Amino acid sequence: MQGLGFGMRAALVVVLALSPLLGVGCPGPGAVAKEVRSKPAVEVPGEARCGVAKGHAEPLIVEWPSSVRAKLEALAHKGLVAVHWKGCELEVLPRCRVAGAYAWQPITRKEDRVSMRDQDELWANVPIGASGLEGKLARSGALHVKMTIVGRWSADRDAVRADELAGECVRATHVVTAMAAGAFDFWAGAEAEVSAAVSVANVGAGGKSGSSAELINRDGDTAACTKSTNADSAPPDGCGALLRIELAQIGDAKPSDPPQCTGKTTWDGHQCAALVVGSGVECPAGFTVQNDQCVKIAAAPSSSVASPKAPKLCAYGDAIECTRNCEVEGDGSSCNDLALMLSRGDGVTLDEAKSTKFFIRACDLGSAIGCNNAGMRVEYGRGVPKDEATAATLYTKACDSGMPAACNNLGRMLINGWGVTKDEPRAVDLFRKGCGQGDIGACANLGWCYVRGRGVLADRTVGVGFLRKACKGGNSWSCDRLKELKEPL
Repeated sequence: MQGLGFGMRAALVVVLALSPLLGVGCPGPGAVAKEVRSKPAVEVPGEARCGVAKGHAEPLIVEWPSSVRAKLEALAHKGLVAVHWKGCELEVLPRCRVAGAYAWQPITRKEDRVSMRDQDELWANVPIGASGLEGKLARSGALHVKMTIVGRWSADRDAVRADELAGECVRATHVVTAMAAGAFDFWAGAEAEVSAAVSVANVGAGGKSGSSAELINRDGDTAACTKSTNADSAPPDGCGALLRIELAQIGDAKPSDPPQCTGKTTWDGHQCAALVVGSGVECPAGFTVQNDQCVKIAAAPSSSVASPKAPKLCAYGDAIECTRNCEVEGDGSSCNDLALMLSRGDGVTLDEAKSTKFFIRACDLGSAIGCNNAGMRVEYGRGVPKDEATAATLYTKACDSGMPAACNNLGRMLINGWGVTKDEPRAVDLFRKGCGQGDIGACANLGWCYVRGRGVLADRTVGVGFLRKACKGGNSWSCDRLKELKEPL
């Protein structure tokens, strides 16, 4: 950072406790102000005179003693300056560290003048030291500030979060984001300018000029300010007095990042849990997944209408028969059973790659359970590289063929955006379909979506009902969610 050019040493950095130095505080009983003027906007109830506005605040600091402003300048060498500002009190916090730096921004030289003729104007412009100036305003009738502004020290950031502070920062409320610099005269009484011979408040004999003007404070040399240019990297020597500071409220700390969840689980706001429960059981042909178990599919009612002759199912465990029916007869169910045997080493040598290959062949031959099983193998990378997009395609085919567990698995992919474009409403429809066809995992997911309002309007009562149904069906994940919600099982 370019040096501030104030000639101050870091040793001058101390707490800027303005109350004892400047008489900071709220006006006492009996203070009167014009009722026709609007009061300064305030954040702190009961501090009706303190001009602490929301967002950025820009109080003049021309009433501060030179030594106090010098200490602020020195502190700015170390980084951004944190302060405690509440109501009428401001305190610089030198032991609170804020990463950042101030850089000089020259501007076209400007003359500015502020006149304060009543208490409202006084408190709006110099809220920090206003209470100590009320008596002088009452006696003189007006206070005036004439400023020559040549630039400002600007922070390299205009927003700071609480978690970005270091050190003793418990009381920090704002950060100084800019400091206007140049030269100024601050006086009381007539609007005529005062000479250097006129007394400064609390210094000298207290005499006044012939125009009844009393100098209160002065810093910087107006003549030196004429040397400023728009190419300056620092204010001209003798023209670096601080005139006004800009404050930004410290923002809330950034929420902590959620823990990294393993496997196919996600952070649900409380813990690593699978929103959603997946059907991860591989079943032989003629079975479906219910309550994480393979349940035999009920035979369809007999019909007087003749149906095509169904292929002969192989006996699970008979690798020769299942291979022949799969490879020669083209029976998807037999391919599925052969794949299941290969995945478990039942009657054959365990072979994950061949297992996945035969599950996919079973799907191609029209086996819904084969498509669901193939989807799970591809999703988790068993025997083949992980491919969630292909898994979603396989689940879609199985769901469309009447496999409720596959509808649940597809919904799980859609609600989390795994391998597909995230689509929570469609996921809820799939959970509802799977639950209606008897898949307990789908009921669990449907209930949790209602509780959390994901893909559907939140309805805790409805959600708890589905979770309870799944819990009673043996789904432990649902039971855990009910305990978390403090609902009876």
